[in-house]
Amino acid sequence: MAKNIAYVHDISLTFDGGAEIATRTIVKTGRALGYNIQVIDLDTPPTPGLRDYDLIILSNIWRFWQSHVDIIMDAIRTVPYVKYEHDHDGLYDKALGIYSKADYAEKIYGNSLLNVFQSPDHKRAYEKDFGVDVGGICMPPMIEVDFFKVDGVQRNQNTALIGAPRKWASEVIKDYIQQHPDIKVDVLYQGIPHEQIPALYSQYEYFVHFPRRKYPCDRVIFEAALCGCKVVVNDNSETWGINLSDIDSLRDWLREAPYVFWKEIEKILNG
Repeated sequence: MAKNIAYVHDISLTFDGGAEIATRTIVKTGRALGYNIQVIDLDTPPTPGLRDYDLIILSNIWRFWQSHVDIIMDAIRTVPYVKYEHDHDGLYDKALGIYSKADYAEKIYGNSLLNVFQSPDHKRAYEKDFGVDVGGICMPPMIEVDFFKVDGVQRNQNTALIGAPRKWASEVIKDYIQQHPDIKVDVLYQGIPHEQIPALYSQYEYFVHFPRRKYPCDRVIFEAALCGCKVVVNDNSETWGINLSDIDSLRDWLREAPYVFWKEIEKILNG
């Protein structure tokens, strides 16, 4: 009999953020594999019925109302669960004032059957902040691989698109332009509709990603590489050591990611 699984995430999956895109990919794959998956999010918030599932996949939770967080914390006392973390170091502070840091680390990470992180750096950051070995695995980014492939777009040579928040883009642009006076530079600001991103990436020869701090998963560099950009990164970018110019191998690695996740879930359910 198919297992009933609740996937709990604290933003509506209609939002095109990285964690939401990843969740949609995981849920779609899981359903195709035969699992009965109910998404619990801001559109359908947690109820006491959460205790009735065979397994809970617990993603981010701190944007729920406190009453909803209480329901979640009550459910995972008895229901087996996996913690799939999409936030990054420092964001657990949202939990403080509701639960202590020790409770967050020990009760959520310590009692889960599997902790899942976005990258090796992501996992190390949590272990450093919590001061405990959270165990678990690191998953490649969940990306809609075939979505980031565009044919028939004229790529402009000697051009670069810089992915940078508006508040510090000028600093990054200045440094890059000084070092590359022969390259025409544009900036990718937040707010570009998700469906327009592949065609936008495919117009440029280079995609430049110089984050000022580490993030859970630098999915944008993989998306740009899938669109044929030559990706330029700094030490804060998480590339997993992957050759981003080998697009075929990159596609295979990323396409396999949701299936790797569900193989881990299958081990848990059949263990």
